[in-house]
Amino acid sequence: MDTGKEQGLLKLSIAVTLATGALGVVIGVASRSQSILFDGIYAGVDVAMTVLALLVSRLLASEGSRRFQFGYWHLEPLVTAANGVVLALACLYAFLTALGSVLEGGRHVEFGSAALYAFLTSVVDLALGVYVGRQARRLDSDLLRTDARACLIGGALSGALLVSFIVGAALERGGRADLTPYVDPLVLMLLALAMIPAPLGGVRRSLREVFQVAPEALDTRVRAVMDDVVARHGLGRYTSYVAKVGRARFIEIAALVPHGYRVEQADAVRREIAERLGGPPHGGQWLTVMLTAEDEWL
Repeated sequence: MDTGKEQGLLKLSIAVTLATGALGVVIGVASRSQSILFDGIYAGVDVAMTVLALLVSRLLASEGSRRFQFGYWHLEPLVTAANGVVLALACLYAFLTALGSVLEGGRHVEFGSAALYAFLTSVVDLALGVYVGRQARRLDSDLLRTDARACLIGGALSGALLVSFIVGAALERGGRADLTPYVDPLVLMLLALAMIPAPLGGVRRSLREVFQVAPEALDTRVRAVMDDVVARHGLGRYTSYVAKVGRARFIEIAALVPHGYRVEQADAVRREIAERLGGPPHGGQWLTVMLTAEDEWL
């Protein structure tokens, strides 16, 4: 993992999102658009969570401490889960705010400046989301995946706002100005509801790691390797336990060997298991292989 590249991308995202968010708050207040104001606030929340992700990335690059002897891997899923919860709550708040506006008779919006803002931020956010998403796949970074998802959601939000503002302007020119006050809050309600599932999906995936639910693919791979090793080396029963926490994998294996098994033989078996599972323990992988002649240790 190139943590320097990861941190550079997070810094880029912070700078771009902070600029568009500040612009959104200004334009939202000036145009009296709740949806644009929410877009700016959403960007502000995204910036705060990305700053937190940057701090976690720096911790992950360190070697841990006496207090956190296994490192800081557990912070990554916690941050992504918190990010999803905060964004989902922001969407819920936006929906309730827009509903209140509809019940109060809507809100008049200056569609010209609002449409220009929506167009610019949609292009910027979507481009940033695609770029960061590609880098996230290359670096295999959940922190970058979460940030890219937030950028794409923001871009989709701005794009939908642009469409709504065009519709609102068309209604005004078509003689239905009585309907235009409802365009902005109704669109915000629909967008808020449509956006909630995306961050909640990230929360679900992160909580699986927080609670150390065994990843099926890794568990299957470990068992396949051990079945073959046991058969070829004449070992007895074995047990295996796996977990994935952030970008770290934890694998613990215990197997029975015949009495009189030499240390050199045991080391050779351990070395083979480590190589077939991706090399010896390093960085984001913790591998423990215990070979014993006593069944009680399994």
